[in-house]
Amino acid sequence: KNLIGTIYGKKYVSRYSNMYGTGIFFKSSESLYGGNAILMMSLAINESALGQSTIAIDKNNLFGHAAYDSSAYSSATGYLNPYQSILGHAKGYINCGYANPNDYRYYGSNVGNKASGMNIQYASDPYWGEKAANYYYLFDRDNGYLDYNYYQLGITTYNSVNVRTEPNMSSSIPFNLKYENVPLIILGEVEGASYNGNTKWYKIVSDANLNENRSGVQACSFSNYYNYNGYVYVHSAFVKKINNANGYNSINNSNDKNYTYKEYSNNATYSPKVGLITENTEVYDTATLSVKSNKVAAKNHYVTVFMEALENGKTVAYYVTTDYSLNQKGWIKASALTFTNKDILKVNINDRGDYAKVYKEPGGAELGNIYDATYSVIVDKKTFNNDLWLKIHYNLNNTYGWINTNISSTKGSMEYTLNYLENQKPIINASNVSMVLYGSFDPKSSVTASDSEDGDLTSKIEIIKNNVNTQKVGTYEVTYQVKDSKNQTVTKTIQVIVNDYKEGNPLFLYESLKQISDTKFEFAGFLGVKQMDNKNVIHYLKFVNEETKEVYQVQVANNKNYPYEMSSLDDTKKYDYSGGWFKGEVNLNKTKIKQGDYRIYIIAYNRDTGYKTETYFTNIAYLDMARRIETSSRGITFDVDYSYAGSPILMTIRDNGLLSKDIPETMDPMYNFFNELKITDNKLSITGTSHNVG
Repeated sequence: KNLIGTIYGKKYVSRYSNMYGTGIFFKSSESLYGGNAILMMSLAINESALGQSTIAIDKNNLFGHAAYDSSAYSSATGYLNPYQSILGHAKGYINCGYANPNDYRYYGSNVGNKASGMNIQYASDPYWGEKAANYYYLFDRDNGYLDYNYYQLGITTYNSVNVRTEPNMSSSIPFNLKYENVPLIILGEVEGASYNGNTKWYKIVSDANLNENRSGVQACSFSNYYNYNGYVYVHSAFVKKINNANGYNSINNSNDKNYTYKEYSNNATYSPKVGLITENTEVYDTATLSVKSNKVAAKNHYVTVFMEALENGKTVAYYVTTDYSLNQKGWIKASALTFTNKDILKVNINDRGDYAKVYKEPGGAELGNIYDATYSVIVDKKTFNNDLWLKIHYNLNNTYGWINTNISSTKGSMEYTLNYLENQKPIINASNVSMVLYGSFDPKSSVTASDSEDGDLTSKIEIIKNNVNTQKVGTYEVTYQVKDSKNQTVTKTIQVIVNDYKEGNPLFLYESLKQISDTKFEFAGFLGVKQMDNKNVIHYLKFVNEETKEVYQVQVANNKNYPYEMSSLDDTKKYDYSGGWFKGEVNLNKTKIKQGDYRIYIIAYNRDTGYKTETYFTNIAYLDMARRIETSSRGITFDVDYSYAGSPILMTIRDNGLLSKDIPETMDPMYNFFNELKITDNKLSITGTSHNVG
């Protein structure tokens, strides 16, 4: 429609509409309270002349709420902004009123005329319903008739028709359709209890907001959202179909259902925050960041922030001033803004058509105008001709302007504070960290610094202390320091708590143990913690000396090209074990590990769940593996010790080489038993047995 607009403030601009940018609020209100978004929009277009009426602009009232014929302007309800008007309409007027069969205004939830529907109580104009419906029809037509005849519609043919929770006359009655010609959306036909020999019942959408078990109507409260599973049944004898449906019998929830909005306000007064743009970023007309406004917010620009949009509790976008001259607003992505401390100037102008002037310098050339209810960020002050002048940001391109605070009371007023114009200390934003053993820790991750005067100082952060050891359980400290342009220095210390893992049950599979070069060996296989997802896992091989108990531990890499998916027979459901596969090289030269006899273990740390598990690296399935190795510097043997519980692999390292490189037919070591040792005539005599199992 070639209109401009914003959700906040009153402006005197010929192309201004207070409906501009409200589409996402209609959708959000629909998902929360069940009112049809396009029909509410159509009604608002009709009531507010496309958001351009005096009541729509001055009172943020898009629906003519309480605008009685005898005193339309004075009696009309005032809202903080159009968003509150839309929410109030969806909940207070539709959900709790015109679509609530227990309310006096209910004659069917259609817009209707003076015989049925909302128009019986809503407006004196007998064609009010047709006008609103016409806007819906035009909208649907221009989008390819997506709604027209999509649903199977019906109307009641009797007064006082009971709806039932189930298709029989003995089930509970959530509400009563009091009048003839009440329209219904029919979701399907079912067989039920017979009435006058007819067993056909209709499953219909409930106008009323039903409780969880569909037995009654929920109390009217802003916290009681519309129950989209609130279907009911009515016998076909009391309903007449009125169209030939060509769509599907289903009701789909709004795809914006998870979006909520948080305003920075105190009752009926805004208390906006000040944000600093941290990167050049696009400006959008919607919080979903899907419709660009062809504006870009420049880095290091200060903006007033009025609202945030949250998806599943996480902030995704902020609603900020984009043009102070027309008080326009837009959405920017949350990651492009950081909050800072700055003073705010609020301009109040009495006459809708009047404005306050902004100058390039105090007393200098004019830069532009600022209209009523404009909030601007103050960056400097100056006294000129005995008047206090304030320097403010004027647009997204870092244009500054000056405004004279000396304004006559007949013209309006100016509200401001001057708390932050003196040099403020920078702020370091860093929180304590809790992590698990062997996890990764980046001391600069999620740490930022900002300053009221200098803006973002994150790149200037220095780490002056860091004793974190991710390989050992304990509590450590990291201290940060940052200095602003005025040489004000601040420090902040956080604690990093490294926690041990909980023990879990192992799921192990041997894949390979082979020599790949002189003293380098490849260990590969699978180890995960049973009965949980294993996607973010780290593995360590551990070699324990049988005699000295010395431990050598080596991390091995995850095998991204694992041969197949793993599972366990006693799993209670399908788990993702893909991170449990490992393959890594281990150097067994003299500098890495001393000569001796070693048991080999494999350890898995599941960093997502905080569980670990440990077991022998063993080869009880008799698969191929390295056995007798003579390297350039030492001899190494690998055997499976079946005489030991768990059948670990016994690794023997000898710096002087091996007595024999012959590989036994079986994988177990030689077992030696001495029956007698004696010395006769200075000769040592040994008798006994030496054998391999099998």
